[in-house]
Amino acid sequence: MIDPRIEQEARRHYDPELPYHNFGHVQRTLADAERLLARYREQGIPVDEDVVRYALLFHDAGYREDHSALGYPSKEAYSAAIAREHLGRHGMPESFIEQVERAILATEHQARGETLEERIVRAADLYQLAADYEVFRENSERLRREAALLTGREQGDGEWRERVERIVGSYAAEDLDLGPWFRDRGTGDSFPELIRENLRRYLEELDGG
Repeated sequence: MIDPRIEQEARRHYDPELPYHNFGHVQRTLADAERLLARYREQGIPVDEDVVRYALLFHDAGYREDHSALGYPSKEAYSAAIAREHLGRHGMPESFIEQVERAILATEHQARGETLEERIVRAADLYQLAADYEVFRENSERLRREAALLTGREQGDGEWRERVERIVGSYAAEDLDLGPWFRDRGTGDSFPELIRENLRRYLEELDGG
């Protein structure tokens, strides 16, 4: 389980003014991960659960910072460095820290998790894309407000539509269906199918449908 001291340290790296990438997002991804981990436990499939938990705890740490100015190639690389700093300070083994870093990097847009832990972290981060449509819509609007906050300008409908279609569409094309628990709505649809349906409805709204 997560050391409460490390959790408090991680929390300080999340800006509460961000509409989406705040500590509430971390708490939701951790809750989603616990559901996934429970299913693996039930099936007797070994997973290093603490790698998953600590990777998600730090996976968006420092999100509001300018990672490029700090010398990092991506926000995820910067988050991984923050995780290394804190886990190292608390005496975590080097091999464990390296696994956490790789799992955080597995949340980059074009990344593909190699280990089961990395795939679970990526799936938990993306899990709500397949949530009920109202959750998907609210998250999308939060991200739109956040994009305006970070860039200093509003995202027009056309620009935002193109961005959502490109990014969410790429996630929907991934093979992230880690098991039957992604059929939680009772529709029989797979994880990518649920994402595609949410995306279709959201784009239709943006188009005035």
